[in-house]
Amino acid sequence: MTCLNYFLYKYDKENMKDWTMDVSGFAGTSTSSVHQLNLTDTEPLNCSNLSDTETESNCNVTDCDPLEVSKFSSVTDTEPVFWSGSEDSFSSEGSFSELNSSTPSKPSSSNAVLELQVSPVGSHFLPGSKRCQREPIEILLDKCCENKCLKTLSLLDVELCLLEVQDLGSTQQRQFIVDNIRDKCQFLQNQDGKRLVKSRFLVHGKPVCEKAWCLAYGFTYRRYLKCVKMVEEGIKQVIHGNSNRQRMNEKTTQALGWMKFLFGRIGDWLPHKSAVHLPPSYTKKSLYNRMVEEFCERGVQQVNIISYEYFTTIWADHLANFVIAKRSEFTECTTCTTLKERRGRALTDVEQKLVTDLMKQHASTVEHERRAYHTARERARCHPTDQTTIIIDGMDQSKTDVPHLIRRDKATVHLSRLPVHITGVLMHTATAEGRIPLVYLDHKEVPHDSNLTLHCLLQTLMRHQEKLGKTLFLQLDNCFRENKNRYVIGFAALLVELDIFEEVTMHFLPVGHTHEDVDQLFSCISSKIQRTNIYTLDDLEKTVRDSYTPIITLCPATPLLDVKTWLEPHLFGDYHHHSHPHWFKFSKVDGVCRMHWRIWVTTPWEPQQEPDSDNDEMDFHKGLRCLHSIPDLNSPPSWVQPCLEKVNLSALTKDILQSEGYKLRLPDCARSWWEKFLAKMKDLEKVPVSPTTWPVVQLKGSCSHIHQPVPLDLEEMQTAMAKEYPKVTIGHQGKVRERNVTLEATRSSIEEGQLVALHLDDRAKRPYIGKVMKINGETIEVQWFKGSWLKPWAEINLGVGKNRRPYTDKLPVESVILWGFSLTTRSCLNSATRTELRAKYAELDEKHMH
Repeated sequence: MTCLNYFLYKYDKENMKDWTMDVSGFAGTSTSSVHQLNLTDTEPLNCSNLSDTETESNCNVTDCDPLEVSKFSSVTDTEPVFWSGSEDSFSSEGSFSELNSSTPSKPSSSNAVLELQVSPVGSHFLPGSKRCQREPIEILLDKCCENKCLKTLSLLDVELCLLEVQDLGSTQQRQFIVDNIRDKCQFLQNQDGKRLVKSRFLVHGKPVCEKAWCLAYGFTYRRYLKCVKMVEEGIKQVIHGNSNRQRMNEKTTQALGWMKFLFGRIGDWLPHKSAVHLPPSYTKKSLYNRMVEEFCERGVQQVNIISYEYFTTIWADHLANFVIAKRSEFTECTTCTTLKERRGRALTDVEQKLVTDLMKQHASTVEHERRAYHTARERARCHPTDQTTIIIDGMDQSKTDVPHLIRRDKATVHLSRLPVHITGVLMHTATAEGRIPLVYLDHKEVPHDSNLTLHCLLQTLMRHQEKLGKTLFLQLDNCFRENKNRYVIGFAALLVELDIFEEVTMHFLPVGHTHEDVDQLFSCISSKIQRTNIYTLDDLEKTVRDSYTPIITLCPATPLLDVKTWLEPHLFGDYHHHSHPHWFKFSKVDGVCRMHWRIWVTTPWEPQQEPDSDNDEMDFHKGLRCLHSIPDLNSPPSWVQPCLEKVNLSALTKDILQSEGYKLRLPDCARSWWEKFLAKMKDLEKVPVSPTTWPVVQLKGSCSHIHQPVPLDLEEMQTAMAKEYPKVTIGHQGKVRERNVTLEATRSSIEEGQLVALHLDDRAKRPYIGKVMKINGETIEVQWFKGSWLKPWAEINLGVGKNRRPYTDKLPVESVILWGFSLTTRSCLNSATRTELRAKYAELDEKHMH
């Protein structure tokens, strides 16, 4: 259907009788053809009479009805011509004053001209925007309500409405609808509680219903109802859903990902705050230069790398918790401190550059050590049956004392509190979060030594023995009292001797750089505690449990087994210089557990020298023995006797139950809890009569990480799934034709240029394939091929360039066991050749054995 695009009215008050109508671009006519008609008061116009002289095509407004122009007998200066939309004629209604006020401009001419242009549907709407895709004539022929208020609108009314909103975006259009609803609608409610909307919309002064108003402006009624709902909810300003949303381009995303990965790998996670300290040897400029260097090595062009200014902006906006601290709140690395002071005293550029290079070398060493732990952590998450990674560390002892009050006044700041020590454990394995957090609590009633470390390790292994892998990677702190001593090393060797693990690796980060993900766990606990009033131990346990994701498992640190005394008689002599290495590995060599060590991840394992006369008895070259005998597992260790000497029980009881400060600050339920707890606190010094269970025995009996044989039904299922099915054929189409393999009793049929398979004494390099170059009676000259049973075969040549020649050998004819075969298109042995050749080799081996 051909549709009207726009009208342009031109009016001359002095000459009312002469009208000219330009009709251009009707469907079926050339766009350049223009028909000018003089409309008088005696000559009506029928558009069906209009035709193009070139195409002879008629102009029809609709597919069935021609457009007729009625006689302009009473046209005055106040009566413009309108298309009524309800009849097939123009009618005069309204006033020129209304027309002139609604049109953007009023051109003047000697004649009043009505110019009509027709274009395809929707051509006057901007592409890519949310616009009405209907023409005004289509809109006027639509239905609105029973009053048919759409019939009162003219074609010009609709066209002007569409022009009013055509340049508005989607959000602006919704704002336009909301504003009109707020101005023209009244929300009522009937007796039944049903919502009523009373509207009084106007289109150029003509009252219309809400549907007619939507049609006139090209809005769907569904969109109108959504805006009505927005007005009911009190929304006045329409905001786009993507407004104020920052979208990063590829360069920014690439740089931010690099920064997050590197900063997380080289930074120290502080246990008491969310900040992460980067090594002091770095500067922002040096980190940016490193990023540019690494990106260029990957082939990233310089134009695709962000600038240094934007690098610092991203750091401040997205990675503000990573800081290069000038001064650490903890004990600093001696090497870092010495180099920083030496750099400050450097007088020449050469000396300063040398110190800077040493700082970079030290930072690189620390980074490699951190990366080794991170690699072990990810390996445990991706391959849980092969490896289990565990990190153990202790939290600052003053952060978790109870009662803990957010606001400490002068009346409570000096009062006694119950000390609570936390030992944190992170077990990395294949869970949803990739880790299992555990926390062990004690009140300093037991010494913090190797027994506590081994207790936390054993209890963690016991609780999750079904998740253990074949090997154990243990990340520990450098503290010699708790971790880096002969007892922990000997117990790691015992785990291998008892076949609980095939291999145990102990790793220690450099001193001053030991803060890792377990310290991030402590940071979450500390942040939660600082924002919470904790009155009792129950409150502390709940706060700790809910401070981390996944939820922390709380375990008691007592009663404690005395593993040190139990293991002491079985240790292999005294240990010397074991505080220097950062790596210890325990594995079995010839059925006996041996220990190897190395200083850094980049250095080789020791000992590695050949055996000599002095060390033959100890087999020193195979590794160091940590145990000269295995303890009797039927005689478990005794208990460590708890002692509350470090807790001033009398002062704690007096302050909590009698001081005015705690009386005013603690609720009644908390005071009641403390009365019961303090009355039974002496029970913490009691231990069971004898150990009921020895975790090592249970771990040795379970060995869940060792793969059990596959059940018979699963083996049958595996066989069924691996079954080979014959190929589909139709008639002779698709039938597999195996290559003919020549197996003649005599070798006289061997010809030059044929491929042959040969039999030689070395079985490891089978099969032997070559090409016959010459035949000299009982000997043949063969050019060798290289390949394997399943991989492609290729000729072997010697030399390069002009000196390139085939690699040949002269062999007896009897060494040929198969000939006359050919390779596949991929230069591989076909299945028939492989089968026959394997059979030939097996037959020859059997004859050789007999």
